Amino acid sequence: MSKSSLITVLCAAALLQACGSSPSASVDGDPAKTALVSEVQDSAGAEAIALGKVRASRLAVVSSEQGGRIIELLANVGDRVSAGQTLARLDPTPARLREQQAGAELQRAESVAQERQRNATRLAALHRDGVATEVDLEAAEAEARAARAVRDAAAAGLMLAERDLQETVLRAPIAGVIAARPIDLSMLAPGAAAFEIDGEDGRRIHAILPTALADALQPGTRVTFAYGQDVGAARLTGVSARDSGAGGREAVFVVSSGSPPPGGSVDLRLSRVPSDGVHVVPLAAVLTDRRGQQAVRMVGPENKLRDVPVRLLATRGDMAEVTGRLAPGQLVVVAGAEFLQAGTTVRPRVAQR
Repeated sequence: MSKSSLITVLCAAALLQACGSSPSASVDGDPAKTALVSEVQDSAGAEAIALGKVRASRLAVVSSEQGGRIIELLANVGDRVSAGQTLARLDPTPARLREQQAGAELQRAESVAQERQRNATRLAALHRDGVATEVDLEAAEAEARAARAVRDAAAAGLMLAERDLQETVLRAPIAGVIAARPIDLSMLAPGAAAFEIDGEDGRRIHAILPTALADALQPGTRVTFAYGQDVGAARLTGVSARDSGAGGREAVFVVSSGSPPPGGSVDLRLSRVPSDGVHVVPLAAVLTDRRGQQAVRMVGPENKLRDVPVRLLATRGDMAEVTGRLAPGQLVVVAGAEFLQAGTTVRPRVAQR
């Protein structure tokens, strides 16, 4: 073996010995993994952010009782309209034919009613002269009354037909902004909504709040909100008593200052009332499994990880408010937790904030 080869072998052996005696290895030879962690915080005095949807205090739905084929659309979502403005037109042909038929029926009924009335008048005169009997007079008067009833029904039918013809032109009942237009140039079903208009008089904010937060609010509570670069204020009018199906309850606020546009979204800033069992952790620490169950991976005794079930209440930026068996000061994994298993021993490193 040459001198250079011998030197190479000796260097390699030295490197292998150095790796085998690394001080970072655990007793069993499996090195502990470094985990980035953060402390659990108390929620007292924290501010919760909830997403709200802006709606007008007055909502008008435009529809047609008879329906029909839409032949012209004159307004779209976002358009500002005035009261009485034409929004769409339906094919008027069927309604116009019904109007003509109703008019003809009224003419026939009017002729019959006039004839029956003349006959009743003639028999009344004959009855006074003693020529016609009481039975004949009563029969004539009954026929006249029946004919008048048929004439009145025909007149009502004509009025309905005229109204149906008028409804082939869809008009805005109030001034406002088109919030929805679930139609196109096709058939409109009877009674189906063609347009939804948010009125100009007042704004409301609808938001789904976590149950714990909704329970802490009282009607009249004032909150602030942000939309774009602007801010405003609103007052709580009520909270639904039933679960919305989205993990919370619906709350309605009336805007007292600011002009958020109908259909837009705002960030509601709600002051949380201190509540036992509510803590703040980084949002990245909250894990959700395939069943939708949430948990955090906490550093336990001897730096071993264990999963603690939690329930997400609200988010504010990159932080989350949760309930669960946690305590302020405990450490939870905030990065790479999905790659670490419960029971794993780690070297916790506190994340810099």
